Amino acid sequence: MANSSEFFTSLSDINIRLAFSPDHEIGPDNFKQLVGEYHLEDEAICQVKARNGICHQKHRKGWLGVTLDGHEVLIGGHCARNYFKADKSFALERNRVRKEIERVKALYKLSEYQSNTVLLSAEIATLRQRLIDTRVNLTHLNKLLPNSAKRYIENAQKTRNWDIRVDIQQENLHEKTYRWVTTTLGRLKPVPFMHEVICLINQVKELSETLTEIGNCKPDEIATPKLKKILNILSQKEELEKASILLNKEFVQFINAKNLEMLIYVVDDFEEEYLTVKAIMGITGAKVSSEGHVNLRLRRIKERTAIQLGEVKIRKNQLIDQLQRSKAFSS
Repeated sequence: MANSSEFFTSLSDINIRLAFSPDHEIGPDNFKQLVGEYHLEDEAICQVKARNGICHQKHRKGWLGVTLDGHEVLIGGHCARNYFKADKSFALERNRVRKEIERVKALYKLSEYQSNTVLLSAEIATLRQRLIDTRVNLTHLNKLLPNSAKRYIENAQKTRNWDIRVDIQQENLHEKTYRWVTTTLGRLKPVPFMHEVICLINQVKELSETLTEIGNCKPDEIATPKLKKILNILSQKEELEKASILLNKEFVQFINAKNLEMLIYVVDDFEEEYLTVKAIMGITGAKVSSEGHVNLRLRRIKERTAIQLGEVKIRKNQLIDQLQRSKAFSS
């Protein structure tokens, strides 16, 4: 058996090999071993001994095999399946070659990571800090908002329904009566789950520890299963970066003042409306100088919303209110 396997992407790399012979043929009766696998850019001529002579079909994928008399020849993938599928020695060689090539590719990928550990460490540190900042901001938000606002957010996270429904008072001019009808005030921008952020922080921690580990290891001493695990962990960096940026973006959109102001229509009473507005001012960096300052902001929000919906009276949606109270009582 060959000591190591090779992977070819160019026919010229095969042609320059001293043992390669384009004039010989190969079949199960004169097959000795495989040198490697190829996925070529250009077409090559298959040299498998077919029923009516040498195959001669053009192909791009296959195996570089060795005959019993030492000549290297091309075994097209199609002919390998048709003429060697029952050959046990070919099957064993094919499995060996694929495993060896897979390991060579993995070791090359590992060496790329090892040569870039300084840059990767800095990028991972930035990634970790972004997630920690998001976690801190979520914790701060959770402390400031009143309970009924937090219940709404938790339910919206579970159901993925961020619509805020309110009741508005409509007048029947003919009968001179009023009735409450339900309408949608708007759709709240979603806020991330805390457990999503914590899960990503743990994955980044594993990523950082793995990067430290490969900086202190000898690649040739790493068993293939462990090597695959290491590369799988390191390959997640890009996806973790995308996820962390998305969660941070979601949080920034959520704490926009116009978005948060809709929460006053999901809370239970005036006291929680006041606490919600106070929280909004704290989250968005607005100065809270007095209780009157908060009440003024609350009044202006309600006036602006009433104009938005057509100069009407607005209240919290009573059906949602009943459901929330029912859940609170049952829990």
